[in-house]
Amino acid sequence: MKAVVAFVIALGIGIGYCATTASAVLYRTYAFGGAKQKPLAIFNPFRDRSPEAAADAFLRRLHSARPAEVLGEVIADPERLEVVITREAEHPIESWTLGDRSQCGHHSVFLHYWPTRRHLPKEDCLPVTVVMRKFKESWKVEEFIAAY
Repeated sequence: MKAVVAFVIALGIGIGYCATTASAVLYRTYAFGGAKQKPLAIFNPFRDRSPEAAADAFLRRLHSARPAEVLGEVIADPERLEVVITREAEHPIESWTLGDRSQCGHHSVFLHYWPTRRHLPKEDCLPVTVVMRKFKESWKVEEFIAAY
C-alpha cells in the first residue's frame, strides 16, 4: 500500500512538473554520429503545440502543392530558392516526424523534423528545420532549412 501511495505522489509531482515547466522538451540526447544520427527528445505533453500545428500545415502544403509556390513564401534568396525547389522536386517530402524542438525567447521556435522522401531510402533522409515566429497571436513560418 505504501508503494502505491509513493507512486501516486511521484506521479503527481511529475505531472505538476510537466504542467508548470516552461520547456517544451523535458529531456534530449544529442547525436554525435553525424547528421543522420537521430537525437532522442522527450516532449512535454503540456507544451504549447500551436507552432507545431502551423509548421505541420506548412509541410502539408509543401507535400501536396507545387514547391515553388510554398517555398517562395519563406525563402527570400532567389539562388537558394531555386536550389531548394529543384531538390524538393527531385525528392519530395512524403511524411515527417517531429524529432526535436528548441525555443529562442517567446517568439521563435525551431522545429526539427525527420522526413521520409520519395526516391530515397529512409536512412538517407536528412532532417529539415522549420523556423517559426510568433506575430501577434499566430505562428508563421519564417524559414525552411533542409539538408539534401
